[in-house]
Amino acid sequence: MGRALDALGGRAPIAEQHTPVTLIGRAAEGRWTRVDGIAPPARLAEEVRAYLSRGLAAPGAGGRRVDDPWRNF
Repeated sequence: MGRALDALGGRAPIAEQHTPVTLIGRAAEGRWTRVDGIAPPARLAEEVRAYLSRGLAAPGAGGRRVDDPWRNF
């Protein structure tokens, strides 16, 4: 669990108090959008629609990116 939290930038001094995060993206593109993990469903739907409207893109082409959080697993 610690490795996953480190990869997502969510490690907290007390494990149970880490910040929840939702990632929207495609591993094949390496493009991810980070959203508050306890966002209301309407906000998540809005982020998914925005992500999809940007279409397929090469890594680094538009959108906010975070490193592939699963690359170390």
